Amino acid sequence: MSKKINKKKKKKTTAIKVVEKKEIWAGAQSLMTKPTNEKQNIERNLIILTAKALNISPFGVNILGNLPYTNKLGLAEKKDQYNKGAKVEYRWIQYAKDDKEKAICEARLTDKEKPLCDWITGECSPATMKMSTLAGYQNHMAQTRAHNRAIYETYRTRIHEEMMANIQRMLKAKEVSEEEASQIGNAAASSSEEIVLDKNIKSKSLPLPMGKSNTVPTNFLDQLRKQVYKAGAKTEKEALEIINKKTGLKLTDLKITEKHASLVLEKFLTSKK
Repeated sequence: MSKKINKKKKKKTTAIKVVEKKEIWAGAQSLMTKPTNEKQNIERNLIILTAKALNISPFGVNILGNLPYTNKLGLAEKKDQYNKGAKVEYRWIQYAKDDKEKAICEARLTDKEKPLCDWITGECSPATMKMSTLAGYQNHMAQTRAHNRAIYETYRTRIHEEMMANIQRMLKAKEVSEEEASQIGNAAASSSEEIVLDKNIKSKSLPLPMGKSNTVPTNFLDQLRKQVYKAGAKTEKEALEIINKKTGLKLTDLKITEKHASLVLEKFLTSKK
């Protein structure tokens, strides 16, 4: 009986490690192979610049929805840079026993048994996991989210200030353009594990073809389409060129999440170009 239990535990641990490795390597995929098109080349460059601004390994950066984000590995690097002795403690509120249950985990950073932050909650339910490849990993994702949120709770301001100082230095040295600086400045806003599900649930192409519409915009994507149409776009190619020129971004396609559409729209409306 005990042998069977050990086998199950070993299998579960191995499965979690495989998922973790997938997430860690995802952000550096463009670095591992030679870019075969302009999109891959832009992503590779963005990963390198973001890693430099954050002072972390390129493996700690993921590209999602054309924007860079720090992943679990990158945040763990920052934690060790700021406090090598800090450890992440976990306590489970609710452990998912099957694919249909919700998992809730809490985490906090401690230093020699002294808490550096309050208990921070990470949760995951089937409703927030639309990716079929992650089905059944609610416990892993809940723990990962709690881990990342605890590090952000403790060091978010410090990470952001360090990153902005590095970006300013890179701008002065002409190592990065203003457009690139605008993009990598988003990297400390949230971890990639926080937005990956949003990307897969809500990612849509900008409504095309471009043209006048009498319908009232009900979401950020529709509002962005209206603005791009007003700016003269009639085709997908023209829409992409106008967005990139006005916002300083370097989007390679028009598949934008609602969350990202709000950021793009804000840049579009406040642009002086």
